[in-house]
Amino acid sequence: MSMSGHRLRRMLANSGEPPPTEIGQAYGGGFYYGDITIGGVEYYLVIADKSAEATRQWKTENSLSPGTDSTVDGWYNTNNMNNALHPAAKYCRDYRGGGFSDWYLWAPEEFDVAYANIRPNGTNTPTIFKSGNDQALGSDTNFWTSFEAGSGAAMARFIRSTSYVNASKTTNHYARPIRRVRK
Repeated sequence: MSMSGHRLRRMLANSGEPPPTEIGQAYGGGFYYGDITIGGVEYYLVIADKSAEATRQWKTENSLSPGTDSTVDGWYNTNNMNNALHPAAKYCRDYRGGGFSDWYLWAPEEFDVAYANIRPNGTNTPTIFKSGNDQALGSDTNFWTSFEAGSGAAMARFIRSTSYVNASKTTNHYARPIRRVRK
């Protein structure tokens, strides 16, 4: 799926809410979890409510998925696999939390921001994201990223670990939609 730069900028434009000031703050249809720069543009990262966390396959078959090679831009990757063959990506793109339609499956570097700021047992993790609390990331499972590792594998990460694994695309792992809002 291709998008014009103008349409993408409009979709990712600030929602009109005051900018977030604290990690874990309700914002943009979810919760603010950090910042990222993509292509020289700064964004706020927003993670969907815990109720949106779901298990899905990355792909229904073991074959290559062109355009899923960005380690930083999950929007790009996800839009290149927004179809029934890619259940995790399609689930994230179909999510409509807060009335927004620009949710997607995170890229590894977008996940790294979550690991740094909202992992369940992190020292500075806001209370709502700590283990056992309302928004905590599932701490005993892998989360898919939108990055392909080969014809039969995609990159996933256990939230308690600092490393990624190449997991079979046809295995169910967690997907939790995110979106980004231009600063």
